[in-house]
Amino acid sequence: MILDSSGASARPRAGPRTVESMHRTRLVVLSALSLMSCRGDATGPDVDVRGTYALESVNRAALPWRLISLGPVTTQVTAGSLTLNEGEGCRVSLTLVTTEDGVGTTVDNSVECEYTHSHGAIFVFRR
Repeated sequence: MILDSSGASARPRAGPRTVESMHRTRLVVLSALSLMSCRGDATGPDVDVRGTYALESVNRAALPWRLISLGPVTTQVTAGSLTLNEGEGCRVSLTLVTTEDGVGTTVDNSVECEYTHSHGAIFVFRR
């Protein structure tokens, strides 16, 4: 579930970066994008949906959400947001925490995107 900055309901640092970890991050971003939809009060194409929406859950599971667990290494999504700007530009931001042998490291990731909305739904596309 996504909340806007007013709290109204809406639908919606790891170790050294490797190519594998970047691919996992992209997977998280794409997964988060697929979960985000618009406010429940958006009923038509002319509704202004601009604003920032906070990620509350992934696949209906509350945060933190475990992305991957390989032996002693676990990566979780602990926070995220979707910001819809004027002109159909947007940004997805996620906070990931990777824990290895009991030591956690936090990474904040963000990706530019584009969106369109129609009849109560927001569709987000990676640029």
